[in-house]
Amino acid sequence: MSSAKRHENIRMQVNNEVIKIVKEVLERKQKLEYKPSNVDTILRLLEKSESLPLLVTQEVKAGNEERWVDIAFSGEIIFEIKSSESEFNEAIDKAKEIYLKNFPKANYFVLTNWDSWQIYKIGRENEKVELKLEHMCEETKARDVLETIISRMKEYKILPIPENIEKLFTIGKEELIEKLGKVFNELKDSSDVKPLYEAYSQIISKLYKEASKELIEDLFVRHTLMHMIALSSLSSILNSSGSLEDYCSGAGLNVEVGLPYLNWWKIAKKTSKVEEILNEILREITARVSLIDWERRGFEDVFRQLYEVLVEPDARRKIGEYYTPLWLVELILNEFEVKDKIVLDPFCGSGTFLVEAFHKKVMEGEEPSKAFHEVIGFDINPLAIAIARAELIIAYMKYNPNEELYSSPHVYHTDSIGTVLSMMRTSPGSMVSGGKVKNLVGTNLGLEEIENLKSNIEEYSSYISSPLLFSQIKDEIEKEEPAEVMKKLAAIEHAITKSVKLAMIDYSPEKPENLVKSIRENLEKELLENDNLLTKTFYEYKVKRDLSEKIAKAIVKYQGNSIWSLVYSSLYIPMILRILKPNIIVTNPPWIPTTEFNAPYSQVIREKARELLENIGIERRRAASIVVGGDVASIALHKALNIAKEGVGFIMNREQSFYAGGSMLAGTLLTYAVLRDAFEKYGEIKLIDLDYDAFEHGIIPAVVIAKKSCSKVELFKARIKPKEGEKVRKDYRLEEVELSLEKLGISYDDYVEQSISYFREDSSAIAELLDVNNVIPMGLYIRGLFGGEEKEGKKKYAGIVLENFRDLGKDLEFKFSNTSSTIREVPKDLLEKFEVRVYKLIYVAQINPFWMEEPPLIILSNKSENNLKEFIESLLILNKNLPSEDKEKIEKLKDEVKQSSVSTLNVNSFYVFYRCRRAFTACVLKPYDNSVMESTVAAIECKDKEQAYYYAAVLNYLAHKVLENKRTFTRNQYAKPCSAIIEAKLSWNDLKEDMRSRIARLSEAISTTVQKKEYSNQAIALKDIEKIPEFQEIEQILDSVVNKEKLMKALDFVSGKTIKKA
Repeated sequence: MSSAKRHENIRMQVNNEVIKIVKEVLERKQKLEYKPSNVDTILRLLEKSESLPLLVTQEVKAGNEERWVDIAFSGEIIFEIKSSESEFNEAIDKAKEIYLKNFPKANYFVLTNWDSWQIYKIGRENEKVELKLEHMCEETKARDVLETIISRMKEYKILPIPENIEKLFTIGKEELIEKLGKVFNELKDSSDVKPLYEAYSQIISKLYKEASKELIEDLFVRHTLMHMIALSSLSSILNSSGSLEDYCSGAGLNVEVGLPYLNWWKIAKKTSKVEEILNEILREITARVSLIDWERRGFEDVFRQLYEVLVEPDARRKIGEYYTPLWLVELILNEFEVKDKIVLDPFCGSGTFLVEAFHKKVMEGEEPSKAFHEVIGFDINPLAIAIARAELIIAYMKYNPNEELYSSPHVYHTDSIGTVLSMMRTSPGSMVSGGKVKNLVGTNLGLEEIENLKSNIEEYSSYISSPLLFSQIKDEIEKEEPAEVMKKLAAIEHAITKSVKLAMIDYSPEKPENLVKSIRENLEKELLENDNLLTKTFYEYKVKRDLSEKIAKAIVKYQGNSIWSLVYSSLYIPMILRILKPNIIVTNPPWIPTTEFNAPYSQVIREKARELLENIGIERRRAASIVVGGDVASIALHKALNIAKEGVGFIMNREQSFYAGGSMLAGTLLTYAVLRDAFEKYGEIKLIDLDYDAFEHGIIPAVVIAKKSCSKVELFKARIKPKEGEKVRKDYRLEEVELSLEKLGISYDDYVEQSISYFREDSSAIAELLDVNNVIPMGLYIRGLFGGEEKEGKKKYAGIVLENFRDLGKDLEFKFSNTSSTIREVPKDLLEKFEVRVYKLIYVAQINPFWMEEPPLIILSNKSENNLKEFIESLLILNKNLPSEDKEKIEKLKDEVKQSSVSTLNVNSFYVFYRCRRAFTACVLKPYDNSVMESTVAAIECKDKEQAYYYAAVLNYLAHKVLENKRTFTRNQYAKPCSAIIEAKLSWNDLKEDMRSRIARLSEAISTTVQKKEYSNQAIALKDIEKIPEFQEIEQILDSVVNKEKLMKALDFVSGKTIKKA
């Protein structure tokens, strides 16, 4: 047996033995009158799940180095496993020098190879670790010693690592969610809770406009539970005092973390029907939080994994709730020096970029107290704000564990895209895009009280925009260190927090006017202690007016207490950042198609996209189709490039930014237009196709880096795999990932050239010159036709092309491509619900010179891609008896499938269909009902059958001429073959009627007599038709009328240089 295998076996033996001992000790202690306070909680959890591994944790990382201890029990007993005694001395040295320094509460160190056990008492003096050998024995004696040690322990704690936190709150999570759901259902129509829920609902609808009422209500409850867990945990970490309600709402904290939307449950305290259920939830959350050893420093990332566990995968996919992998964050941050720089993440989510930027600043030599005020985040999701603030506080406490923190992190609740748009203003009173956008600070966050506060901010913005006052404020901000300016904003937030807390001490519902007075008096005292222009103008304009009244009203109505200071500062911050612009913007923005974005200014975004596309020579009418296929993230990138002083790092959907190995999609052109607009400002641009499912949701990301430094644009394709294990986990550091970048030997302009040429073509003008009804340069973009095979980082999946299709009257049955079993329950009313239809697909593989194979059947939705995904999901629910392999393939199809808006072909017209990739061989077909064509196919809609057969002949003639002249086909053809026809003077009206009629008859004759067989490539098919007498005659006719020079120019449209002989 290898040493590694033996080590693993011993570790599992020791782990199982320790778990047995702990369980026995806990069960004995439960019977005692005086016992550790958390024994009952641990044993109660044990009834629901095997929770003891939480206490007995394997492979715990020791500090920041790549070193682990084998087993840690409650952070007090550390086990090191070795294969043989010969390794013991080295293990003791490493334990003293490295491992045990990271476990300050550990009292015992156990070293064993199972046969021999050494148990040491740990001593510490002047930060030096000493080990005193107390027992050297065999396994039986060691068990007795460990049982004695564990029995004497006063409490049992869980190490605060992400995996443990995740397991702790996963146990019985659905029971907690169900209870909280009952509380919500009882209160959701009350006058106090309904506005909070409706405001939250508006926020989620912006992220996903087709979110159902059921989905939003479920998210509201789950987000509330997560909010309670995060605030209770932070209250424990910061040793705040108060009731269970104070713990879970954050009311006892000196810093603001929570938001009113998710503290709605406090109103349940007034309702006897659900008060006891709520108390059960509060007791359970705080009991579990009390099990965690928060005194052990160095923990972080404790909430991000839990964020994904509590929300179901499908719901996370729909609203984009995925935390960004650490290794990917590091990859981007490594591109920048961040010391003494303002770093902004305008879509911060749970705060991964902010926390890592903060640590990087400290590593680069910046004081933690300064770095803390130079990382800024925005997000529209209330839960994300709470988690990001909590994570930043935890990160800060790592360096200053004994400091009582009063400054809140600079993470603000705002409509991020609207805020970024507003930051483009040059002064507080000016507008964006020639007056088309204004008043975007905190746009429509849904709650009347917030809208009232927002109107106050806009009034204040107008007040300070007077030339003299604005100039004075701008001068003060620009002459100070950015961190000092941000501290002043934090001081205003803290002043509101403290003033409200002091006012609430003597608050009486019978005298609400006293609350207003007390808040105003306390605010005056707090603010006037700060001698700076920002605070003074804020006091003069706001406090002397009605701010106190508005905050008091909100507190009385929603039981929000001091959390309204976060609401207010979130409205205030964008105005400051118009002057104090960030140095670096790094983010993972929402990947939302422009057609699905539901904000009130969505039309402004689409207009900006069209404007950028016009700048690269795409006419407005054609630009509209690119915008439909574009993503809001591209416009967010445009705004970030215009705001940041030094650089930008974005994570984007590769199909909307840079896809090294795939076909050009419309969205990549919009991003190109954005970057082309910024080329003069940003000399260095990197685009990296990661080619790896980093988020584990089926959509592959790319990275865009732009820096104002040397002048170059580079394209890369990444190769990613873990140094150990089967996959790259999200919590891996960059050093744990094997990542290499392959530089592509192509310029960015060349990369997009074919796609730009397609959109610059005027198909209506070409149709007019050909004298046909229409030219369609490309069909529908559809992904997931025939399914996919397993590749690195990907799984096999099914395809939406149907096999074994049968119409059974009320139901259908069919088999998805790349699966083995037929789906027998496909109700037609389910198709109607999701507006799904069965179509005939004109697909590139069916097209050959002069003939077409039978088009396959396919399912698409008339309404949207999301409807198609939901239909597939519903089929899985109805057909539960499918083989597990097929279920997995269909589940993966749901993630992989893509479709653009459906446009069917005219059943009354004859079409010439040709391949629009490389060899543009052509054939004629009058479409069936419900026929669609795919993006690798182009078409000419002709006026009659004769014209269609004529043009099919001409296209096949030109394709044959490409080969005859030993040229290579252009990769993307689109409408180029039609332009080649015009250039060669072979249009319908260029030939005499008798010639074109003869060509049409010969073409139709070939289509009925040609030998129909499969070809490995179309070059072979073109070689075959040159033997057909009818084609030889077509070629003779066309050769007789075409000008050789014109023909060569025509071939330039569709082919490249001459093939060189070997």
